Amino acid sequence: MNPLTSGLTRTFRGLRTGDPQLILLGASLLAVAWLRSRSRGRELLYKRTLKVGESVQVKLAKPV
Repeated sequence: MNPLTSGLTRTFRGLRTGDPQLILLGASLLAVAWLRSRSRGRELLYKRTLKVGESVQVKLAKPV
């Protein structure tokens, strides 16, 4: 998935149909594409070094 083309497609489709969720999704994909284009090489958008004994817990929630 290319975030730039997907973001443009979803944003324009949302503007055409008047769907605010689709506009927001497209704008967020465009923001990710812009952030990735600014960095040199492939970098993470967020990086954190954990200390010994620390852990990260990722939870996935269903949309309401």
